[in-house]
Amino acid sequence: MRRMVGALAVVVLLLGVGGDATARGVPMSHAAYDYLESALTLLQDKALDRYTVDWRKIRGDAFEMARDASEPADTYSAIRGAIATIGNRHTRLIPPGEAVPPPAARIPVPEGELLYGRFAQITIPGIQADQAGEERYVSAGQAAVRTLDAAAPCGWLVDLRADEGGNMWPMLTVLAPLLGDGRLGSFVGPDGRSVHWEIRGDDVVLGGQVVGTNPVRLTRPAPPVAVLTSQYTGSAGEGTLVSFLGLDRVRTFGLRTAGLSTANEPYELSDGAILVLTVATMADRTGRRYGTPIEPDVPASPRTGADVAAATTWLADQPGCT
Repeated sequence: MRRMVGALAVVVLLLGVGGDATARGVPMSHAAYDYLESALTLLQDKALDRYTVDWRKIRGDAFEMARDASEPADTYSAIRGAIATIGNRHTRLIPPGEAVPPPAARIPVPEGELLYGRFAQITIPGIQADQAGEERYVSAGQAAVRTLDAAAPCGWLVDLRADEGGNMWPMLTVLAPLLGDGRLGSFVGPDGRSVHWEIRGDDVVLGGQVVGTNPVRLTRPAPPVAVLTSQYTGSAGEGTLVSFLGLDRVRTFGLRTAGLSTANEPYELSDGAILVLTVATMADRTGRRYGTPIEPDVPASPRTGADVAAATTWLADQPGCT
């Protein structure tokens, strides 16, 4: 989690500053006022949508909603109301204590399976964990890739259907051998400035900062890759998908994604609550921006297995698999 916050801090360089509107005459304690003012200022200064909303109205409505608040927690509804008015589904307020990651032993980890003796499928779950959990996730994922690679598969399936997000960097660290060197994508702020993520040798790099390392090399490099998606593929899961988009040897199968292909930055408020702000939109290696649900190349239902069937049929027609 510390590495995630440190890496995402690079993205905050995209952001500018906002105004200084206040709400005078609304009765509430100084503590509640200062807390709400702090949260609204963060929203106004940092939010991806900061140039498209009426901040005077949002602030006025928020302070009115928090009328008679005596402590910070009494302003949560007002903060959530402001977030709802902004209209970004990825921004949220997490009360104190609710942002604690589960124990490392309970974190789902990547798993591998060999299909038809020649296609390697690796399933990438979402991850929100402390450092121990991240290390366990990456270690298990690297082991799965090594085991699958030992069978010299001619093509790979990357299963993101249940990847609801969390921390993208452990996911990309596991999948780095399938992606190869170069720029994978970028976070683009409302002013058009961007921060890139890429692979350099063994390293996954965000804005010049190493956020993961994977020394695994494939027996058959640059393989064809079929990526499986669903309506549950969201946030960091969509970022992982975006990292594959624009490669000629990649095709996507399944259902449109959740539509949270944006970058978040967490800010801790004075009482320990976390204000998770959406600060940038994801773009792929070609510069195409997302931020909305991502459609698959080949729509296919996971309930009937049609997505896997279509993916393996496509892989079977690729060079090296025919």
